[in-house]
Amino acid sequence: MVLKFTLRMPNCGSWNGRWSGDERSHTVCKTFRRKADIEKYEKLDKHYFVHDFGDGWRASVRVDIVTAAEAQKARKNSAGFAGYDWLIKNILSGKMKGMKIRD
Repeated sequence: MVLKFTLRMPNCGSWNGRWSGDERSHTVCKTFRRKADIEKYEKLDKHYFVHDFGDGWRASVRVDIVTAAEAQKARKNSAGFAGYDWLIKNILSGKMKGMKIRD
């Protein structure tokens, strides 16, 4: 199973209200092969996680289960996670609570 994490900054406290990374894709794909990991993390599919920095900035991370081909394309087009990899660690450890995305 491959989880794709997509970073956005929907609320920005910058002078122009935009994040400098807005025009690039910021994704990380993680592959899980162990049955225990798959059972633990498959519930994160189609969830949205938000971190409020308290200074006008807010990060959001969307998590989706993707195919290997989709993951390869996402990795190729990604500009990295802009130093916010710790958000993924917090999501996987259960420190951040997400909301299910409605279809």
